[in-house]
Amino acid sequence: QNAAIFMREQNHQKNAHHANIQKNTMSQNACALRKVATAAIKGGNKMSKITVYSAPSCPWCHALKDFLKEKNIEFEEIDISKDQEKSKEMIDKSGQMGVPVLDIDGEIIVGFDKDAISKALGI
Repeated sequence: QNAAIFMREQNHQKNAHHANIQKNTMSQNACALRKVATAAIKGGNKMSKITVYSAPSCPWCHALKDFLKEKNIEFEEIDISKDQEKSKEMIDKSGQMGVPVLDIDGEIIVGFDKDAISKALGI
C-alpha cells in the first residue's frame, strides 16, 4: 500500500513537472507572439506613412527631421511656406498654425516631442 501511494506521488510530481514545462513554453510562446503583434501594430512589419509639415526658418523642424534621419525613418517633407493648400491641410489636421507638425498614420504630433514620436513609431 505504501508503495502504491509512493508511486502515485511520483507520478503526480512527474505530471506536475511536465505541466510546468508546458506552461512555461506556452508562456514564452505567448510572450514572443505578443512582441511580434506589438511590432506589427507599431509599424514594425509595415512602413508607416509619415509626413512632416515644416518651414525652412524653423529650428525645431530641422531638429525633428534630423532625428528621423538618424533613426533611418523615411518621411515626406512638406514646406508650408511654399504650399498654401498644404498649410491649410496641416491646420485642419492639427488645429495649430505653428510648425513642426508630424502626421504618423493619422496620429498628429505638434512640435518636436521625442517621447511622443518614439512611442508613435515604436522605437
